[in-house]
Amino acid sequence: MYKLDPDSKIFTSKIQSHNFVNTFKIQESNLGEITTDLRLHQKILYIYLEGKIVQEIIIDQNFAIKSENISIYEINISYIQNEEINNLKIFTNTLDEFLEWKQALQVSRRPVLQSLGNCKICSVRFHLFRKRYYCKACGNAMCSNCCMYRAHLSEFGYRKKQDFCIECVKILRLPGKVAHGSLFFHRPAIENKSFF
Repeated sequence: MYKLDPDSKIFTSKIQSHNFVNTFKIQESNLGEITTDLRLHQKILYIYLEGKIVQEIIIDQNFAIKSENISIYEINISYIQNEEINNLKIFTNTLDEFLEWKQALQVSRRPVLQSLGNCKICSVRFHLFRKRYYCKACGNAMCSNCCMYRAHLSEFGYRKKQDFCIECVKILRLPGKVAHGSLFFHRPAIENKSFF
């Protein structure tokens, strides 16, 4: 059996479609501190109480892991629901569960890659000699001019530098969005050389 690259589309698809279920102690503003079942499946975090779903948290761009404390296996997340910012602390039971759930929550934030025939920003058409790049923050297909930034953002669970479009870089560089927002690097310019 081989190990999948954590930065690959196949790995993302497998994690997002996998059904994670565990019993953890949680602390949430509406529910208080309780021991409950959590289920993570298809980018939705379900909170169960006595076998019934009491809350569904959609994992999208408004979902973030605010902090973590590996010594007590705590993951502190924030999310927006009904136009309110909510916080949830998840206390896992073991280090393996902590690492598994942290990675699953990070990977669940990754957008679905949109395969388009044109660049989402400048509308230039893709063809044999014009490569399609995917912004790992919004998931849209871009040309090399519009997706020229590369950075390592661990909030999406990537281990290597990934491509980001100019629109998402503007958002990620806003104060409070990403602490290391200035660490974006331009992709080296690709010279247009004729093959003939």
